[in-house]
Amino acid sequence: MPNVALPRFRLEPAWFDAIAIRASRRRFDGSPVRSEALERIGATCRTVSEPADTGVRAVLVDAAPGGVFTGLIGNYWAAISRAPALAAFVGGPDWHVDLGYIGEAVILEATAAGVDTYWIAGSFDAAAAAAYIDLDEEEQVRAVTPLGNGTRDVRGGERLLNAVVKPRWRLDLERIAPGAQSWPEWAREAAEAVRLAPSGKNRQPWRLRMDDDSLVLALTTDRTYWTAPIDCGIAALHAELGALHAGVSGTRQRLAGPDVARFTPSLRPLPVR
Repeated sequence: MPNVALPRFRLEPAWFDAIAIRASRRRFDGSPVRSEALERIGATCRTVSEPADTGVRAVLVDAAPGGVFTGLIGNYWAAISRAPALAAFVGGPDWHVDLGYIGEAVILEATAAGVDTYWIAGSFDAAAAAAYIDLDEEEQVRAVTPLGNGTRDVRGGERLLNAVVKPRWRLDLERIAPGAQSWPEWAREAAEAVRLAPSGKNRQPWRLRMDDDSLVLALTTDRTYWTAPIDCGIAALHAELGALHAGVSGTRQRLAGPDVARFTPSLRPLPVR
């Protein structure tokens, strides 16, 4: 779907700060999430779900999500345990990139509120998650995140998963954004924020390039997998947050083919907040 605007909502500066501290947690202590944190997450879910015609939305489920986080031997080695709540990311027929974009906004808001999360787009029970949500005919729960207070002890399958995936490892900036050292400051900041974005099995399926004055995010052809467009939506949000942190706002478009999104700066001073 070429030249379609990504979902539009206010980007919060706190989300940029959350990029550096977000960490995936699979084990939770079972204690309830603080009510003020749930209110923040719920408000963000509602905000990113407007306007309704984007085809994606986020829903807070403030209930122990029984049966949702099943875990699959050989696919998802460390099942989620004792999460007291979740956020579900719902999409219609055309949903991949936009769902990653809005979902990452919710996850970064949760991180900023002191709540632990974990992106899950494959190994969960979508029917169990759907039981908590009123879905339209063409909608499905496409991804979820547990919400809770994560434990810091890493055991068994989770330790093995971390050893294989290496979740904190990242490609060098020059690999994902060749020539970035000569780019404008805002574009370098955007690229560094993309470098820190989470992705399925930490495969980092994106590349960045400058096209005239615009920054283009593209999907690599050698790292294609079915959740890669979701991951590129996550990266698109990170790019905007990085540019915003450098003092640059702008417009963005969703593109067709391997090119995923274009960010064109306005280069006007941002209003004082």
